[in-house]
Amino acid sequence: MDKAWIECSRTSPEYDKGVKDFLNFAVENAKDASIIRCPCYEYFLFESMDYNDGNTVDMVNDAYKNCYGDPKAFRELLEQAQKPLYPGCTKFTKLGTLVKLFNIKGKFGWSDNSFTKMLSFLTELLPENNEIPESMYEAKKTIWKKNDGRVDQYRNGVPAKVLWYFPPIPRFRRMFQSSQTAKDLTWHANARAIDGKLRHPVDSPSWKLVDEKWPTFASEPRNLRLALSADGINPHSSLSNTYSCWPVLLITYNLPPWLCMKRKFMMLSLLISGPQQPGNDIDVYWAPLIEDLQILWDVGVDASDANKKEFFNLRVVLLWTINDFPAYGNLAGCTVKGYNACLYCGVNTSKCRLKHSRKNAYMGHHRWLPSNNEFKCQVKAFDNTIEHDQAPKSLNDYWKYLLVRHQLDVMHIEKNVCESIYGTLLHIPGKTKDGLKSRKDLVEMKIRDKLAPLVKGKRTFLPPASYTLTRDEKTSFCKTLKSIKVPDGYSSNIKNLVSMKDFKLQGLKSHDCHVLMQQLLLVALRCVLSKHANDAIIRFCFFFNSFCATVVDVSILDKLETDIVVTLCLLEKCFPPSFFDIMVHLTVHLVNEVRLCGPVYLHWMYPFER
Repeated sequence: MDKAWIECSRTSPEYDKGVKDFLNFAVENAKDASIIRCPCYEYFLFESMDYNDGNTVDMVNDAYKNCYGDPKAFRELLEQAQKPLYPGCTKFTKLGTLVKLFNIKGKFGWSDNSFTKMLSFLTELLPENNEIPESMYEAKKTIWKKNDGRVDQYRNGVPAKVLWYFPPIPRFRRMFQSSQTAKDLTWHANARAIDGKLRHPVDSPSWKLVDEKWPTFASEPRNLRLALSADGINPHSSLSNTYSCWPVLLITYNLPPWLCMKRKFMMLSLLISGPQQPGNDIDVYWAPLIEDLQILWDVGVDASDANKKEFFNLRVVLLWTINDFPAYGNLAGCTVKGYNACLYCGVNTSKCRLKHSRKNAYMGHHRWLPSNNEFKCQVKAFDNTIEHDQAPKSLNDYWKYLLVRHQLDVMHIEKNVCESIYGTLLHIPGKTKDGLKSRKDLVEMKIRDKLAPLVKGKRTFLPPASYTLTRDEKTSFCKTLKSIKVPDGYSSNIKNLVSMKDFKLQGLKSHDCHVLMQQLLLVALRCVLSKHANDAIIRFCFFFNSFCATVVDVSILDKLETDIVVTLCLLEKCFPPSFFDIMVHLTVHLVNEVRLCGPVYLHWMYPFER
């Protein structure tokens, strides 16, 4: 029979027809329909057969047509099939015995090392001059002949990179083969509540833009709207191991909000193995996925709807990507470092270079306030300059169609902001944003003269700032956190993360920082800070708490956006410029993304990192 279909793409009609024809032919001509030989003959190894001399020779004869290009390889294989296992043996041949051993190895999951040890033992156990190879490598050289006669050799070392690709098209089709899932995939068109509030991306301007721009696509509610997430993980769960593995996941927003972020409906499409992260070469690994997504957008594929019991043309659109901030430099070619690190502000990013800290600070958030606001003229309280500029225009206008292509990940932003706050309050080495260099930067900028470092003899003293905690205040702060009890599953056991010996918080995961920022920090900071520093931090906590609501009232977003600008201005008046890294600055743009894309819990990275 014709086997040309084996070389065709598995998504092609030729391949589907070839599989069906082969199965029909095999069932009709097989002695036992439960045992069907592999059609490719790439390896001469068949499971569930009794390999006596006759069957082994038959197996080699079946392989003749695949060895016609190399008669020598066929002759060697035939000799192995007829060679007795040891002198005088009439029941077992060398090839038949090895094939049977490999079947047992595969069936019971023996490791290569255990198989080699067994071969060595059999070599000693059987009579002298037996034909058992001494290692698994030698056994493979006997059995695993390719169809061009070559030996499938091991290579030294490991490949530099390995990509596992799981095509999404068959799985998209399979989703509609479940009547319940097929019904859920049209929830956005048939069953959602319409009351002017943001509960799902379907309520957002980004979704409505697709409907208006491509009405043919929108006319079919079963067409899928996706998000894509990629992030590096360490599969070995060891912080001391630098192995980096990158899974790439697809999320389907057609589903209702209580389903679309569930693990069941997260689709793993790519897995880029380590040991090093792909870096800027990640676009090479994305090529097969992009090709399939392009096909699904341009042409679509035929799919069967089990709910309506009909065929339809399935298409998809990618709404946005969800990644941590540094990944945008690799995935999208965005600038995430330096003077223009903000994705929204671009070249208009408000920045200054801190000479002594040797880093960039992103301040000047009072430019987002009205021109008559009192903060505009408070020179000494900020960076010693009068702010005349207006809020920079969003770079989204340079994008061709979509309002937001790359989401700012709230999970990582909140974690970094939280670490900066408690690290500075407790003066934790490596996490504090205050220190001698920060105070020298204040002197350089000619602001807050009272905080300038004092030199007395050979020692340098830093005057206490509004955010500086005394030893008693640190003790009170840590004791409060250590005494808090939360329900199981709410967060980590907080008391295990607090060190009373050196006043540190250590080992906090992203979700622990989420709970600390929105709930626990408010309790722990009572009566331990000056009023204006305490008010600024509490306003920051309230912002994250309101901003992460599952149902968003659009009418309060403007007020929330103004509140975060005022909060950042209050923080600028308290904390040193080194506190304002790019993560703190990005909070000013988060409300706009909620306005354009819907509730934040449907486009942050908690579901993927868990």
